[in-house]
Amino acid sequence: MQSIWKELEIILSGVAPSVVTTLNEPATKQEIVILEDLTGYSLPAELKEYLSIHNGQNDPSRLETLCEEGTLLPVGAIVETYNMLNEINESGDLSDGEWWNRKFLPLTDGEGDHLSIDLESGELVMHVHDSEIEYGIANTLTDWFREKLSVFKEGRYKIDDGFIDYWVTGS
Repeated sequence: MQSIWKELEIILSGVAPSVVTTLNEPATKQEIVILEDLTGYSLPAELKEYLSIHNGQNDPSRLETLCEEGTLLPVGAIVETYNMLNEINESGDLSDGEWWNRKFLPLTDGEGDHLSIDLESGELVMHVHDSEIEYGIANTLTDWFREKLSVFKEGRYKIDDGFIDYWVTGS
């Protein structure tokens, strides 16, 4: 995880330095304990490692995101979002299908959709606010960050007015 982030930051410093400035300092050990106490799960080692590098992003504009799945959430926002999604899910007002599960922990926010980690399996899933959970996003958090790195290494993006556009494949 350390080497992936080192490469990501070097590349981003050259192509989108404003994104690098949004990355937060590491989470504290106490913040990690808060997540474990909240969820009742021991966080996967790779999630702890990521949080020890960056505690999400501070991007109020939501324009400086590192990934197309949305802004990387800091621990405080993870807690708020996790609580909100559980409250909605447990209200009984939802239709059939798997909309959310307490074993998921949201890592990003993209207009109400949340890339989340399954705390039992380590798999990354996508919570789509108006649909069912999408499985198969990535087997692990490390795999997912490795894919983000490959987007930059392979030029599968473009910079548009200083912002990263992931929906256009670079040549």
